[in-house]
Amino acid sequence: MVALKTTNEKLLAVKTEIKKYIDEHDFWINEEDLSFQSVGYQNELRASYSRMPRKEEKRVPATAQREEPETISEKYLDLEIIEPQVTPFSKFLFALIDARKLDDVTVYTKAQIDRRLFSKIRCEPDYNPSKPTVYRLLLALELNIVDAKELLEAAGYSFGKTSKVDYIVRHCVEHQIYDITEVNGIIYDNHERLI
Repeated sequence: MVALKTTNEKLLAVKTEIKKYIDEHDFWINEEDLSFQSVGYQNELRASYSRMPRKEEKRVPATAQREEPETISEKYLDLEIIEPQVTPFSKFLFALIDARKLDDVTVYTKAQIDRRLFSKIRCEPDYNPSKPTVYRLLLALELNIVDAKELLEAAGYSFGKTSKVDYIVRHCVEHQIYDITEVNGIIYDNHERLI
């Protein structure tokens, strides 16, 4: 009972921190993500977004002198092309699973993803899942923030600075809240699409 109480207190503290941070900062609103909200709420969000200050663009007058463009061969002559040494997502994921001595069934069950999707990740080395799927996997593996960032990077993603969901997931990982239901509860409280 005591452990449950401290876990609930920790969750409440994290929810309060997230709410305070989101209230103090501006986040971009992706209008495609509003499809699950009521029409009145969507209109309210669009109205508040339209009142946000915009940066004015600097325009160069058409009469301003322009430098002569370099030829393509001159422009790229001195550049060295370096192939990135990136570990494929599936290889990195399964190395993390093996390091934690977990089996596949435990991971995809805890991540609440379909067995077929998990099999596709395992069998197709070039397959990169969606960002919400990667979030579910990093929560299921209970990764620390460094490993979580590396797993996201291996899939071609990162924790963005303008996304509420990214902030919430990152904050939960930093505070060791790995229960997907609790994380989705915090996301839902902030009117975002669940992972």
